[in-house]
Amino acid sequence: MKYLLVDLSGKVDNYDKALYQALEKELSKGKSSIQLLIPGHGLIRLIPNKFSQTEFIVKRLIKALEGLINYIYLLLFVSFKKIDVIHFQWLPFVEVVGIEKYILYLLHVLSPQTKVILTIHNIYPHGVKSMSDSGKQKYKKRFRDTCRNIDNIIVHTESSKMEVIKEFDFVPDIISIVHHGVFIPKIRISKKEFCKKINMLYYSLVCKLIIKELMF
Repeated sequence: MKYLLVDLSGKVDNYDKALYQALEKELSKGKSSIQLLIPGHGLIRLIPNKFSQTEFIVKRLIKALEGLINYIYLLLFVSFKKIDVIHFQWLPFVEVVGIEKYILYLLHVLSPQTKVILTIHNIYPHGVKSMSDSGKQKYKKRFRDTCRNIDNIIVHTESSKMEVIKEFDFVPDIISIVHHGVFIPKIRISKKEFCKKINMLYYSLVCKLIIKELMF
């Protein structure tokens, strides 16, 4: 099995890399392979890290261009590499436009054997509080339309699953619960080796649950 872990946003690459390493260790037991694609690691990064938190309009336009280029590359990569599973962490465009529903549809056309998985970390974007009611409804429609081309969805908790079903009218069967915490930044304390072991245990448990729920 060829497993591809993708985060086109590149917002939390430490989380992506840690999850990738744990999945790699688990998948290697069954002679399967995994590859990580994030901006700066397999995908292009047009915005240097030091500018990643800025909100200038030019930065947003460049980031959108980066996402489009990486999506084109991803479509070609999946088609030629015969990927079995592509696991998305976040969809960068759905917050503002509905272009990803066409991209994911094209992905299914080009590589119908590829199973598409999405982790829903938050029910709504972080800026949802500033959304108008009409903006919120438009987002819900975009997200529902985009997820029609998703085979499985991962959420963190039972309550998250119920909220996703309620908000987006999803069929419960496509949603899997994998209990895992949100990304936690690196913490500098004296007992580094102890923390390292705890992190390894945490990500190992996460990837075992993902494989159990979605692969077998």
